[in-house]
Amino acid sequence: MKYLFESATVKLTLWYLLILMAVSILFSFAIFSAATNEMSQRLKGFEVGIIGREGIIFEPTSYPSLRSHQMEQAAKNLLSSLALMNLIILLAGGVGAYLLAKHTLRPIEEALDAQARFTSDASHELRTPLAAMRMETELALKDTSMKPAQLRETLQSNLEEITTLTELTSTLLSLAQKNDQSLQVEPVSIETLVTKAASRFPAYKSRIEIEKNDNSKPLIAKIHPGTIEEVITILLDNAIKYSYPSSKITIKFTKKAPYKVAVHIENSGDGIAEKDLPHIFSRFYQANNARSGADHGYGLGLALAKKLTKLNRGNIDVKSTPGKITRFTLTLPQ
Repeated sequence: MKYLFESATVKLTLWYLLILMAVSILFSFAIFSAATNEMSQRLKGFEVGIIGREGIIFEPTSYPSLRSHQMEQAAKNLLSSLALMNLIILLAGGVGAYLLAKHTLRPIEEALDAQARFTSDASHELRTPLAAMRMETELALKDTSMKPAQLRETLQSNLEEITTLTELTSTLLSLAQKNDQSLQVEPVSIETLVTKAASRFPAYKSRIEIEKNDNSKPLIAKIHPGTIEEVITILLDNAIKYSYPSSKITIKFTKKAPYKVAVHIENSGDGIAEKDLPHIFSRFYQANNARSGADHGYGLGLALAKKLTKLNRGNIDVKSTPGKITRFTLTLPQ
């Protein structure tokens, strides 16, 4: 991949330089033609003026050869200047063309690198449950003495792996397919949306605490309600997984000027190390053992939340003090 982009950079540099030099040489020819024509006309006028005067020093027949000599000398000087100018343009343009080519290809290179990492991570995550299912199935087929209860247990285990694979592929498809063209924004009450998302966790109803908005008027954001509800659901699910048992998960609302509203979701837990904070929104990124367990997921939720938030022209920030408070702030346009 690296060699491919180095080769593409060199080729694009040569094309940029070829175009630049073609334009430079064409302008040089135009300048040379115009300048020599102007000098010829001026020398002819000067010659006519000299011949028409009295007390001429040279014979009139010597003026054409003198004019020709002056023209040749001026043309040589002009050609030297234009050649030097084109050489400078070639050297400076080569450096500039290379830098421009690298800048042009950088987003494509980064996108392909990200795609390669994503494919590698996805294949690894898909391979693990498939390998477990294959091993259990092969053992069940080889063991002819297995009882119905044991077979049922194997099938139940495989069904759990299939459910996991279904959730993983569904999230992967969401990451791949979501785009801004599919979003229709509308004014939505943030408090109503948060309450709706919190209702998806009835088992944790006593732990989720939604504080009232300080303003008398409801906070309205211009968003796509379905995607933002999914974002809030992901953040709540994340807060539940990585908080201390029985601890409170607090949701607060603030208004940010100008024309923005924010939802703050706080939880008490082991928190996120400072070195992990810049990476937690990357696909398949797992922070540390404290935030990884039997039900830690695949590290896709926050990546999906980040993407959906950007499509709604919003932003997600996170601050964490390990062992104390972790706060995710979802900022949305009004």
